[in-house]
Amino acid sequence: MQRLLRTLPVETYVLLLPALAFISTTQTYRIVCAITRNSLCDPESPLRHNLLFQSINTMILTIIALLGLYVLCAIVLRSRSHFSTIGKPLLRYGRSFLFVFGTLYLAILAHGLAIRLLFLSADRTRTIALSHMIMNADLKIFGFSPPFFLNDIIQSEVLSAWIVQSYLQLLLIAGCTAIVLLFRSTYLFRKYMLSYFIAFMISCPFWYTFPVLHPDYMYRANVLHIEIPEDIQHIVQTTHFLPAMTKQFDELAKIWVDSENRFLPISNFPSMHAALGIITAAVLIEMWLPFAIIVIPWLVLMLTGTMLLLQHYAVDVMLGIVIGCVALQCATTLLALEQRAFIDRYDILATPKLFAAHFQKSWQWVKGEILALFAPL
Repeated sequence: MQRLLRTLPVETYVLLLPALAFISTTQTYRIVCAITRNSLCDPESPLRHNLLFQSINTMILTIIALLGLYVLCAIVLRSRSHFSTIGKPLLRYGRSFLFVFGTLYLAILAHGLAIRLLFLSADRTRTIALSHMIMNADLKIFGFSPPFFLNDIIQSEVLSAWIVQSYLQLLLIAGCTAIVLLFRSTYLFRKYMLSYFIAFMISCPFWYTFPVLHPDYMYRANVLHIEIPEDIQHIVQTTHFLPAMTKQFDELAKIWVDSENRFLPISNFPSMHAALGIITAAVLIEMWLPFAIIVIPWLVLMLTGTMLLLQHYAVDVMLGIVIGCVALQCATTLLALEQRAFIDRYDILATPKLFAAHFQKSWQWVKGEILALFAPL
């Protein structure tokens, strides 16, 4: 057992095994729900089919196909009297590819399952009470509501467009960052992935304990059709929203709002946008310090956008920043501990190392061009 622990990377225990356990438990629960027909697995639920059938079935079929292909390659290659010059690298990198991207795939699936189950299990009464509590926390800490205050003071169409796009393009930027890191540095790629999923795992208990709807759905759109407290109603009614912002609110509502309130998007406290933004900025700056010139202004705009679009309260963003920093430190510590004992006997990390090695020269050229561009300044 000790030898097994020493020959498997930290992602095995932080991502792979928890994801497998969670997905297996969810699938078992689906079978039970199909018999008991409780509310969480109501066949009419707008999320149930996508959650428990399409995602899981696709995952199972994909994993089986990948494993079957790998076994087939191994049998064909091993049937020869000796490995060819192509056979050995194929098996080595094939094994590594399956582990690295299989682990990420399972972790992403578990991530999606957890979010959807969270939305489906949200209690309406509790969500209303805790949303009021978080809104009042904003008012007590700042003396005003930052999300609505930002909409009042930012009346420039150009500035608001920059802020909105900084927020909306976060996932695209995060995806591009992951690809760049995969080609640039195995260590930073692993740190980035670990940090994000650790931040998500830290956030899940908060979301379950403090189900909160963000200011747009809770107060501006009032999707629950509740009686809003007078002081909050006054803030909403006196806030001047730009027409472009109102249109953007409505576009975002199409993604998350269920007109019949069969599920509630309660993953607000803390803000994963804030956590992911902090993680992305920190890793990019660690990769290359001059990136700070671009990354820091983007981070400020993105964090502002989370509130300008009424997607988060200020306390959500503050806690998200803290969780992002904690996740980064956890990932750094885990990777440092791994270095003391881990021996990659099975070349599990061969694939990302191969990417990093092959694109090192390209990165040096890109860095040189960027430096030359800013040299006259």
